[in-house]
Amino acid sequence: MPDSVGQQVGEYRLVRRLGGGGFGTVYLALHVHEHTQAAVKVLDIRLTKSEDFKAFLNEARTVRLRHPHIVPLLDFGISRDDLPFLVMEYASSGTLRDRHRKGERVALPSIVSYVDQVASALKYAHDRRVIHRDVKPDNILVRDDGTLMLSDFGIAKLLEQSVLMSTQTQVGTPAYMAPEQHMGHPCFASDQYALAVVVYEWICGVRPFQGTLYGLAIQHKETEPPPLRDHLPAIASEVEQVVLKALAKDPEDRYGGILAFADALREAVQSSPGKNVSDAATDESATTLPPAQPSLQEQIVMTDTPSSRQKPLPLAKPASSRWQRRRVVGALAIMVSLAATGGVTAWFALSRAESGSSITPIPSRPSPPLSSPVARPVPVDQLSLLRTLSGHTDIVYSVAISADGQTLVSGSVDNTIKIWKVATGELVRTLSGHTDAVYSVAISADGQTLVSGSADNTIKIWKVATGELLRTLSGHTDIVYSVAISADGQTLVSGSVDNTIKIWKVATGELVRTLSGHTSTVWSVAISADGQTLVSGSWDKTIKIWKVATGELLRTLSGHTSTVWSVAISADGQTLVSGSNDHTIKIWKVATGELVRTLSGHTSTVLSVAISADGQTVVSGSGDHTIKIWGV
Repeated sequence: MPDSVGQQVGEYRLVRRLGGGGFGTVYLALHVHEHTQAAVKVLDIRLTKSEDFKAFLNEARTVRLRHPHIVPLLDFGISRDDLPFLVMEYASSGTLRDRHRKGERVALPSIVSYVDQVASALKYAHDRRVIHRDVKPDNILVRDDGTLMLSDFGIAKLLEQSVLMSTQTQVGTPAYMAPEQHMGHPCFASDQYALAVVVYEWICGVRPFQGTLYGLAIQHKETEPPPLRDHLPAIASEVEQVVLKALAKDPEDRYGGILAFADALREAVQSSPGKNVSDAATDESATTLPPAQPSLQEQIVMTDTPSSRQKPLPLAKPASSRWQRRRVVGALAIMVSLAATGGVTAWFALSRAESGSSITPIPSRPSPPLSSPVARPVPVDQLSLLRTLSGHTDIVYSVAISADGQTLVSGSVDNTIKIWKVATGELVRTLSGHTDAVYSVAISADGQTLVSGSADNTIKIWKVATGELLRTLSGHTDIVYSVAISADGQTLVSGSVDNTIKIWKVATGELVRTLSGHTSTVWSVAISADGQTLVSGSWDKTIKIWKVATGELLRTLSGHTSTVWSVAISADGQTLVSGSNDHTIKIWKVATGELVRTLSGHTSTVLSVAISADGQTVVSGSGDHTIKIWGV
């Protein structure tokens, strides 16, 4: 689609060209009505037959993968020139190719972090029978907060299965393609091979094979890759062996799954001599990236003044598995839950199933009151790791704990909810029913009712005692990212990617009303203890306060400079807390909307916040792998 800047495609006007290749041209675009930015990829294939048109639309619907590390497909359609187009989230920080140019080596800890995120996205896709087929640095986008998103998912499927291409046309980039893909038979292990080529390139500064298109195909099929030590003598043999195994010619000789490759790489890096981790590949630019979080130290800091700076104190030795990141996510949410209920002073971590894992309780002591004005670390013996709960097979995205501190629930990208006994760590039951990732869970104050929100666009209400599915609530037209239930268990609130909040009756499943006002995804909702006030936080950088009884918008709070990921409201309904992608926590007066205080100290996105029942303590969890406790 030459010279298309200024033209309108669907509801978007093309502002400027961002790049080409990959069977299309990518443009920065602006929605003509909402004035929001997006990336629009116009594919270089003209649809002239009605069957091609229908095939494209059908395939586009099937590849709308929803995962934290996959670029969201916002919309799709056919232009006036019969060219198919895809509308995706715009990542203003560019790609990993922009950050690490060809020939540039990347530090091993950063590589591990990158692989961790990309592998999570690929696992999600593979579970849904989607092969990426074009994994490369150019297709790995960087969000403003430093997290990664894999792009161009499903384009290969769209092109190859929608009778849009000749059978001779091949999807992928030859320099990264596995032998079987060069022969026209890609499989899930082909994505592992491509990611291994990327890792090889990041470690060594060059790809394993160079040459013409034909030469590359021959080398990938017949030539063993040069040992990494030929380019980098200091590389640890354990790391080299992992990469070369993933580059095996036969897919059967590679790792059994993409996560197994990521696990092996992490363990090899962590078990290698320290000099090999820091000296084998060190590039100055890696330190200037948005936080790539190469280190997985788990830390917690208590502070009473936002300007305070205290060296964090590690809580526990880092685990040897990539799943430690998932433990941290679970731990942050659990810690915040505990702070909100004030019922249990224990720290939990959630992970996927691990062979040989055990549950070992460690006594914990009650935390002292936050009376000192001087910042100080929380003593380790007061915030001990009690146990690790294993069972989920993918990212644990949300956790909640009952008011009596006896029951814990967790929701995962593996589509399930699990119910656990806090006292013993026993898995009571697994709830299956959602057909996509479970992004939010909440439990009623009496511990009898559980609600869950999912990427399948539904909310489900469950009976905790038996695991019985009481009802499924449909109405949202996109992912349900947040759910909350009133203290009396009568009212349920949900927030969605469709920009709306919905209020439901728990007893009947009746939709009471839909609240519109946010101009983008509603990431978080909370309801006051008396059930009268509802607060919501959104991608549009605002917090809104609503009257539950009427749905009236009482006020909009502006002040954050980026996405509001989390909101919480005090038990008396007077104080509101918000956490944002701008790395800050803000405290507001509900009655007037006055900004009382801004808390700074986190070095990455504030993903979760909570406020104690007495309104005196705020807890925040962040992408910087710390939990901070603030006396307010």
